[in-house]
Amino acid sequence: KMPIQGKILHACSAIAAPTLSEQLTAMGWGVDRVAIYDNIPLQADLQHLDTALRPLDAVVFCSSSAVEYWVQQGLVIQPIAACIGSATEQKAKSLGFQHTLIASESTTDAISKLLVNELNRQTSSPCDGSLEPIPTR
Repeated sequence: KMPIQGKILHACSAIAAPTLSEQLTAMGWGVDRVAIYDNIPLQADLQHLDTALRPLDAVVFCSSSAVEYWVQQGLVIQPIAACIGSATEQKAKSLGFQHTLIASESTTDAISKLLVNELNRQTSSPCDGSLEPIPTR
């Protein structure tokens, strides 16, 4: 059982959701939430991206802000969005991705295996060229 008193510093991004801090506070901890960095989108090399996007089977997102910046660049939302966690998947769905995957663990190893298994499954089954929605957990 967690102690009633104690102090935790939640070092996070300036745009991080307050969920973790709120959960820890509800569990009786004193939480100081401090933004220690800012997420700033880079200006995308659209010519390089145009080449990289043809053909495209999937995009891997490791943060909700990456999904936001992707969509802000006006990039395609038809491929599979492989998401590192549930918050990232929720953001992808809210911004128009219809085909999402979420790993059982929020690790690069888990998302890599899930994505490769799904792409192998799709290429081994007859397909008319259109992707069907992938069930999410």
